This record gives sequence, structure tokens and C-alpha cells, in this order.
Amino acid sequence: FYLVCQVKNEHFSNFFIPYNMQKPNRTLLTFIFSFLGVLAIYGTAKNIFKDDRIGIIAVLIVILSPRIFAQSFYNSKDIVFMAAFSIAIYTLIKLLETLNMTWAVLHGIASAFAVDIRIMGVLIFIVTIMTLIVMVVKKEMAVTTWFKLNLFYLLVTLVGVVAFFPFLWTDPVGNFLIAFGNMSKFRWGGSVLYIGSLYSATNLPWHYVPVWLFVTTPPLYSILAIVGVCKTTADLCGNKFTIWSGVEEKYYIILLIFFLAPIVAVILFSSVLYDGWRQLYFIYPAFVLLSTRGVVVVWYSIDKWKWKKNFFISILAFSFCYYGNWIMRAHPLQNVYFNLFVGSDWKNKFELDYWGLGNKEALQFILDRDSTPLISVRVDSATPLARSLLLFSTHVKNRFYLLNKSNHDFVPKYIFTNYRGISKIDEDKTVTYDILEDYQVFYQKKIDGEVINTLYRIKDDNLCSKITMSQREYTAKEFRHFRLNSGKILSEDDQLFVRVEIVNSGDMNFSALSIRGQPIRLSWRFLDKVGKPTTGWDPRKDLPFDIPANGELTMQIPIKHGTEIKGGTLQISIVQEGVFWGHDVGVEPLSIPW
Repeated sequence: FYLVCQVKNEHFSNFFIPYNMQKPNRTLLTFIFSFLGVLAIYGTAKNIFKDDRIGIIAVLIVILSPRIFAQSFYNSKDIVFMAAFSIAIYTLIKLLETLNMTWAVLHGIASAFAVDIRIMGVLIFIVTIMTLIVMVVKKEMAVTTWFKLNLFYLLVTLVGVVAFFPFLWTDPVGNFLIAFGNMSKFRWGGSVLYIGSLYSATNLPWHYVPVWLFVTTPPLYSILAIVGVCKTTADLCGNKFTIWSGVEEKYYIILLIFFLAPIVAVILFSSVLYDGWRQLYFIYPAFVLLSTRGVVVVWYSIDKWKWKKNFFISILAFSFCYYGNWIMRAHPLQNVYFNLFVGSDWKNKFELDYWGLGNKEALQFILDRDSTPLISVRVDSATPLARSLLLFSTHVKNRFYLLNKSNHDFVPKYIFTNYRGISKIDEDKTVTYDILEDYQVFYQKKIDGEVINTLYRIKDDNLCSKITMSQREYTAKEFRHFRLNSGKILSEDDQLFVRVEIVNSGDMNFSALSIRGQPIRLSWRFLDKVGKPTTGWDPRKDLPFDIPANGELTMQIPIKHGTEIKGGTLQISIVQEGVFWGHDVGVEPLSIPW
């Protein structure tokens, strides 16, 4: 089932596009490694519970978790780390089971690989060392065996961490500490939507991770995990100073640490998290295995009642069938799964399609119904719509003109939102145009009746800003028809703008866009009091729409704080990218005393 979805349905491997189209197998590699992680979970469950059937149940729990299933096809960070963590858990269980030098080496390689994907992999190293120490104290292995295992494991892990991580090659210790510091104090100051409110990622409520984990996981799995956690905790408390009384209990305690320790650490250190709890997906293998233990605990507790066992089997079978069916129905947006405890109105409570998996369908919906040569779309939320265009041919891609919501000069034909970064309180304030009056809903993607993204279309095409795309570069003679005039200096929300008029005295219309990648833009810089430039011609702003023949175009350019030179001069010029500057072919730059 897992493999067929990848082979037969190309959507899974296409929705998240590689940064470089020369790497088309990026998503396939992500899937393959995810699949290895699933095999590792199967092997771990089989070794702990000594039953192939229990291993299959563990596999079903992980692959029939909608969010994990979806992201195993494209999340090349969190899911790959989760898979690496699963493999490291498997090699650790085999090492503790066999006390074999071969497994010490394999576990060292797995540990190093996990650490080099994400520094949080050091948890595997710490747990391994502590477990071996407790085992030798409890006289479960000879001191000489302990010494050899530690020597092999430490040596392979340390060498592997450096060998797999080129950043460490020049200064292994110093650069590792830098990487560890960056992980512990991740630099991201954005905001996240959580239970209907926007929170700074640096100041999240303590319950952020537990709630996200609970509402995005099928309820039955969570209930079974709670049973597994409670049983393991009870055993641990009952054993007191002996810690564990048998081999299986040792494994359960290790899983409990792998599941709970990262959550506690995130709460205590107020770690930065975003996009739900995906940075903690690596705890999910332990969660799955504890859920599997919950299955075993419930099974043996009802062993005397056949009807209860049949009822329990029916619940498991129904749940697996339901979530398998849900995964197919929700394609390609399994990543927005929420359970029944979230209620309705998902988009105003939690982050939804932050990966932009629904973008392609929205763009294709436009293409199927709009034959105009150039289609303007403004994005009113945070979504990688431009990257989604990489799924289309160059010809189709060039038909779209994408704008962000900060472009106030342009009236687009379509407005697209996936609601990310927009709370219910400020939803109306984030759109420049009155959607209710000028636009109407053109397309909506829904899952379980919940709106995931919306595409609006303008009611009257005549209200759209007129824009075309040039098929050639303009000549210097044509360019000399331009003249720049100064307008007002405006202030809006502590941001300064300068209004500029571009006057075209020629008989030809100038396109704002260029199929050859040579659009016309404004550029500006400051001169000091003696006329010496203080910066290069670095800032650029695209034309919001075409410059009409024998007409003019008015636009505003933003002035960045800290770049102004009081008593100096603001100099504004016009450029055709990659062709020539206006001031080099006879178009005088506009000079404004500052």
C-alpha cells in the first residue's frame, strides 16, 4: 500500500519541488529513506515483542498516521531525521540484545548519521552510554565487554559524526559547539497560529507540543500510547532502584525516554518551533512503539474474554481501514489532518497547508478556465506559489504574474490564500482590495468540509491593472521617450515612500514584464552632500503595470530606514534589466533633495 502510492501516483513526488530541478530524485530518496525507517520500526517491534504480528501492527500505526504518511514523500528534513532515529533505535535494541561488537559498530554509524542530520541526535548517544553504564552496574554484562562495546561505539560514533559532516572537518569541536548552539537557540522570530491565536515562535505556551501531537494524531493511537506510557511508568516506579526487572522493561524505559525527554526539553528551554510540531517528529517512532505496547497490554488484560478480544480487534481493524480511506480521500492534503477534538473552522485555529501542496490544483484550476495570455495572481498569505509553478512547463509558467500582498499598486485578476499568517481577527486587514465587493470565490479546496485554501476572481475584468509581457528588449531610441517626475514623499506605518511619475512621450506601449527576463524597473540610491554616491544602484522595484503610450505611470518606491542621507540627494533611475540603464542612454535620473 505504502509503495504503490509512490509508484502509481506521481503527485506525491511532485508537490514538493527540489531547490534545483537538476535533482529530480530528491523526493524519491526521501521516500526510500522513510521506508527504511518504517522497516526499522517493524524490526524493533518484532525484537521487543517477539511476534511478527505485533511488528505489523506497529507498521500500520505509523503508515496510517495521515500527517506522517504524507510528509514521508517530500519532507526531506524532519521525516528523514525521524527515519534515522528509527534506525538508531533498532540498532540500539540489537546492540543491547546481542552485546555484539558488530552491532556496536552499526549502532555507532546510525547514531552518527542521526546526529549529523539534526543535532538532537545526541540524545541517542546519551541514552546508549547511560544504558550501558546501568547494565554493567547491574552486572548484566562483564566489565571487559562493557569496555569493548563503549570503545567501539564511541570511536565509530565520533569518527562518523565528523566524517559525515563536512562543516566539522576544519574544527570538529569548535564547529560542533556552534552547530549545537544554533540548534538550542534557533533564530526564527515569526509567529504561528495556535488554538485561534497568533503566538511568537520564541514565546510559545508550554502545552504547544502536547496539544499539537494530540490533535494531529488519530485518537486511538494516542489512547494506546497513554496506556503504554502509564504501564511503563508504573513498572519503573515499582522497580524502584532496580530500574528494570527484565529485558523488555529496559526497552520500554528507553522508548519512554526517547518520547518524553524531547518534549520536556522543549518546554523547559522554551525552544523555537513552527509549522506545528514537525521539528519533533523524531519522537514519533517511540510514540508508535509505546502505542504498540498499549495494544499488547490491552490484549493480555482481556485475555479471558473472547468477545472483548473480538471487539478490540474490530476497533483496530475499523480504525486502520478508516484512516487508510481518509488518506486516499484527502489526497494530496493528508498533511492537514486534524482529529475530531479540533472541531470545525480549522483555518482559524491552526496552521494548515504550509507546504503549499494544494497550490498546484489551484493553479491548474485557473489554467483550465482562463485562456488569457497573462494571468495576474496575488498571494495574500505565506505559501510557496512561485515554487509550485516549477511543476509546469516554461510556457505555462510564463503566463502567470505573481505578486505578494505588499504590492499595493497593482489590482490583480486573482487573489489566492492558504490562510497562513492570517488570524481570524486581522483576516480582513490583510487584503488590499475589498474582496466582498470586487472579488468572488472562484475555487476552494476543502478536506472534511474544512476550507484549506481559497482562490478569488475579480468580478469585473476592467478593474484589473493592465499588464503585458514583452517578447524582446527595447532599444535605446525607444527608451529615450521616458521622463521621470517627482511626486510626494509619503509616510505609512513608519515607512517612507516616494511617489514617482514615469512619463512616456512615445507612441508605443511599454510592457511591465519580459519573457526574456529583462523587465523595466526603477532603481535608486543616495548621494551625500558633495554628490558622492553612498550606495550602489541596489534597490529595485518592478513596474506595477504597463506604461501606456503618450501617458504616464505613477508608482511608489520604499525608502529603507538607515539609508537616508539628510542634506544629501535621493537619485532615481530607470533600467531595463541586463540591457542598459536609462541614465546611460539619455534618460536623466530624477534627483530629490533630502
